[in-house]
Amino acid sequence: MRNIRCNCSLRAKLNFINKVLKNKNKFSSKVLKKNLDADFQKEIDKIKERSIIECPNTNEICEVFETPNMGRGIRAKNYIPPNFCIGCYIGDLRKNKDVDEDNWRYSFYYVLNGYYIDGSKLDSITSLINHSNNPNLSIRNEIHIADGIEELHITFYTKREIQPKEELYIDYGPEYWVYAEKNGIRRDTKQRLITEYFNSY
Repeated sequence: MRNIRCNCSLRAKLNFINKVLKNKNKFSSKVLKKNLDADFQKEIDKIKERSIIECPNTNEICEVFETPNMGRGIRAKNYIPPNFCIGCYIGDLRKNKDVDEDNWRYSFYYVLNGYYIDGSKLDSITSLINHSNNPNLSIRNEIHIADGIEELHITFYTKREIQPKEELYIDYGPEYWVYAEKNGIRRDTKQRLITEYFNSY
């Protein structure tokens, strides 16, 4: 299964990224600025230097569990060393205008301006990673092989040693909280999510 699913009209967008990664000098700065996230543009050379690998199976490394106050989350099954890839964010490529009340919680930025990955189908348990202001996972863009095709994937790496049964966190970023506040979700002093939503989930 490919990490990123999309209809035929959007496949060209993913192909464009692959072309840029192979030789960004073929594209003008104007074209790159129009189509690609600024942070990604700075990262392109680093991505090209990394090894191309198969997507790891998150289910072999982590498990879903019920948290005390945030609904479901994921935690390590066993010890995980630092700088270890636990998996990718899997979902549908969608335009930002398509974010709605059903999928906003699972929308994850992508490197294309105006697009995001919708993980609301929960094809991967990485969609259930909760937020912390002091996360133990970092987020990277990497080239992975999916169904024999090279794709740019959103990946999660451990920032430090992770102990067995320890919950995994990322920093959702400021854009997430814009949608969260509209839906009654706020951050508490423990850097976690607090909302009545989870009481009925």
